[in-house]
Amino acid sequence: MSTAHKFINPPLIALAYGTSERERIDTLLQWGLIDVGRRCFQHWRKQIQAGTDAGEILQAIGRIRTLIDRHDIDADEWLETYSDETAWALGVETLGLNPEWRTVRPCLDAHTRLSTFFDQMRKATGGMDKKPCFVHGLKLDWVLATWRTLWQADNGKDDRLEYGHFAVLCAVLSKIGSNKPPAKRCGCYEIQRRALGYSSAAEMEAALPFRQDSAQPMSRDMIDRRTQQLALGHFFVRHTPKTGKRAQTAWYGSGIDRAKLVQIAEAAKMKAKGGWKARWRAQQAAQTAVHGNVIAFESAADANAGTKSTRSTRHAS
Repeated sequence: MSTAHKFINPPLIALAYGTSERERIDTLLQWGLIDVGRRCFQHWRKQIQAGTDAGEILQAIGRIRTLIDRHDIDADEWLETYSDETAWALGVETLGLNPEWRTVRPCLDAHTRLSTFFDQMRKATGGMDKKPCFVHGLKLDWVLATWRTLWQADNGKDDRLEYGHFAVLCAVLSKIGSNKPPAKRCGCYEIQRRALGYSSAAEMEAALPFRQDSAQPMSRDMIDRRTQQLALGHFFVRHTPKTGKRAQTAWYGSGIDRAKLVQIAEAAKMKAKGGWKARWRAQQAAQTAVHGNVIAFESAADANAGTKSTRSTRHAS
């Protein structure tokens, strides 16, 4: 089955998990399968109870029943018998993965391990009361391409993604987030930190002692090269404003073209350049324009009234 336009949204801290890149990407893939299944179950349940899109969902349920015999029951009953196996089946169906490749028990174990790690890191960094940082818009194809690079011999096909590029991609997507419009400015050092799995300097300082691998921050040249390569590969769009010197930051966008990103970046630049004075001048200009329009309207109204009065006098005479 095709995996095009399939997504998983892991917490950024997943990039700090495990003793190696191979273990990390394999666990992340299995965790994503279960997570997608759980979220899909909640969505489908609401859809069926609301009576919308039920036909398509029931057809999918029919396919899922071939994966797990115990779900061979009525749809309403099936919705009341949620289990971890249900999440696995929904994840396999939704992501279009081969159930023989990703069997139920290893996926559930991976989900438990990674979820436990998330909770441990949130406690260690004091982030239990904060909303975790997620990698939004991460395509399953990109995860699979990285998995193939780490786990399979090179077959000469253009369907592979080096882990370093994958980490930079996750860093950029986590910065963009669910922002509307989907564009954000991000500095080199922030990408360096996020590529290791940390959304802030404080989080990195608190969580780094728990790290089990020997990962080192990427150099600035490496980040520049990899962001440019990813932009050329259409993973995201990138724009570096011209400043006359080597830029410390760049603008990144997802789901928009480069022209739109440049427009957003230039608008932000003009706003920042003027500061509060520019905003005050703009406000004064707007008020002046409104006042001028009011005066012009009153003058036009007076002139119109005078014309009517003249016409009435002529008619009476």
